[in-house]
Amino acid sequence: MKSPDHFDHVAAGVASLDRRDPERMAAEAHARGCARCGEALRQAEHLMELIDAAPAPSLSPAALEGLSRRVTGAVAKQSTHAGWLALVAIVATSVLLALAMGDGGGTLLGLHGVQCAALELVAAVVPYGILFYAVARGGRSGSAGSFAATAAGGALAGQLYLLVRCPDRMHTPHLLVIHTGTVVLAALLGWVGFTRLLPRAGGAR
Repeated sequence: MKSPDHFDHVAAGVASLDRRDPERMAAEAHARGCARCGEALRQAEHLMELIDAAPAPSLSPAALEGLSRRVTGAVAKQSTHAGWLALVAIVATSVLLALAMGDGGGTLLGLHGVQCAALELVAAVVPYGILFYAVARGGRSGSAGSFAATAAGGALAGQLYLLVRCPDRMHTPHLLVIHTGTVVLAALLGWVGFTRLLPRAGGAR
């Protein structure tokens, strides 16, 4: 990364790096003089802290941290074609998490489904909103794949958090339909935002 480059669209990937990593150090140096990137990095670090601080019953904190880094790292490297590849990896990770955590029982009924879906969508809004704003203002180019993957990546971060908070985290139907389903929904909304809303904001190129 060159220090003058904005990195707000990949802040989650930067926040997942070790603080001694040269890429992380360069980003932090840039963020000290850039309010836009500084705010994005603070939000991403806060999300990572929430995930790292939660005591996982079945997955160790180290396993969750490693998984989060791999997912956000994939999003950080996305380009026009890589965005779609990152999206496939994100959805596949969500499915694997649901199958690994679930015990096959449970139902889809109850308020928890709405709460879980809402939290994942809120988690998706942060990185997606930053990317949308950057492209709409003409600060960088975007693609349908990158928009979909960014939204899905945010939702997956929410799913990781819910793996230690959701009362139905051991119920496979709930995990697949609600948790993974919301990741897919976030990706669809991200794509719609790029194809429908962004042109109106003058940012599609």
